Amino acid sequence: MKKISLALTLLVAFASCKKNQVPEVAKAELSQDIPVGIIGFIKFTDPRPQGSAPYNFIGYGYDITDRYNDERSVRASIIDIPAFVAIYPTRFEIDPSSKAYDVNRSAIDAEDLARKLSNDFTLTSGLGVFRNTIKDAFTYSSHYNPLNREYIYGYYSRVIQQKRIKMNYNLNNYFLSVIFLNDVKVMSAAELVKKYGTHVLTDIRLGAKFNVIYQAVAKGLDREKISGAGLRYAINKGFGIFTADLDPIDLSALNANQNALIYYEATGGDLSKLTMGSYIKMPFFSIKDWQLTTTEDKAKFISIDKDGLISLEELIADVPKKTEVKEYIRKYILDHQVKLAN
Repeated sequence: MKKISLALTLLVAFASCKKNQVPEVAKAELSQDIPVGIIGFIKFTDPRPQGSAPYNFIGYGYDITDRYNDERSVRASIIDIPAFVAIYPTRFEIDPSSKAYDVNRSAIDAEDLARKLSNDFTLTSGLGVFRNTIKDAFTYSSHYNPLNREYIYGYYSRVIQQKRIKMNYNLNNYFLSVIFLNDVKVMSAAELVKKYGTHVLTDIRLGAKFNVIYQAVAKGLDREKISGAGLRYAINKGFGIFTADLDPIDLSALNANQNALIYYEATGGDLSKLTMGSYIKMPFFSIKDWQLTTTEDKAKFISIDKDGLISLEELIADVPKKTEVKEYIRKYILDHQVKLAN
């Protein structure tokens, strides 16, 4: 898939203020705008089918320590879906119904954001996974760690679902690919997880989405409120996106955002329709024309259903190997959870 990276950094000096205090400035003096640096990563749509058409990535492995709802976290195929569908056609469904919705999260730090994203799925609830969603977005310097506790975060996604693909797999270990069955015999647990990930996809959604990840330093105590104000400002002024919150932005919280950056990326549709302009203290990218191109024929893997994951070891029949893989995955997830650096 062709990728174009775009880096635009617009940072200005901020007035120094006492740590952990929102600056005491009269409301009339509070600015309605803050400087925001934009780091863009645009993914142009690859016309080739994902996975095995028309099943997409159903039956493929997925690494939950990688990225949240992202094709780059998909691993090798595990279940022989054509064989499964041939025997159990009623246990496989392609639902063509479409809908649009937003995902909006504000977090006090990287660990908090990881937990909130992890809570979107039954098998990851309570964990702090999807670490690379944060690290890959903002790791652009050897002298910089996006997991430092000083940073607040926000995550926004405009999701346009075109179809849903799901299977009802009963864990009887039938219809596993010949390659996977052989790998289970000869590979170590670490090798299996590296190739196949930690889980298997059984319920996914296709369509298009536009993601924004927000990072800033909060000069105030209510870090979640400050993050929410900064994210809301950034997606509105940077991309023309309005959230469901109709109240005016709290200017005290907005001005408590310092060193603000956003990372954006899109999947599906025609990304050449994403046009660039400018707004006072940051570039402006209109997504209006892009949204018009997010049709079913351009639909890509965009998300996983809440119960759309099966843990990898559940598909291994050999009891000792199953136990070995289960224990390895447990430690692997613990080692790769988001942990604050300082």
